[in-house]
Amino acid sequence: MGLDIFHIKLDIKSDVNIDYLEVEDFKDNPEFLKKYGHLIVDGKIYYSENGYLRKRMNEDFIKAFENDKLYFSIDDVKKAKSYLNAREDESQAELEINFQKNFVDNFVEGESIFVINW
Repeated sequence: MGLDIFHIKLDIKSDVNIDYLEVEDFKDNPEFLKKYGHLIVDGKIYYSENGYLRKRMNEDFIKAFENDKLYFSIDDVKKAKSYLNAREDESQAELEINFQKNFVDNFVEGESIFVINW
């Protein structure tokens, strides 16, 4: 499984932020998209990454969260933290500190999006 987790914020299109979401990705939260409608370019909305994590979640994570779904609540991010699982060559405590810093502490409801993809 190629699990990728992102903490993103919508942003203007630039040479730096080439990643984007489709307008359809916001079907579950059109109010959020409405707030950022001025950033839509040809049906796409670009973003900047505030946090990224590859794998490092236990097996129960995929039962609790949906693939390719956007999450807008800090409660979901905090819930995700409970599924962290460091590799054998890593410190669990350090993984949790980094997740706290890059996903929880800088997550702002109404601005941030938690994205899960596998």
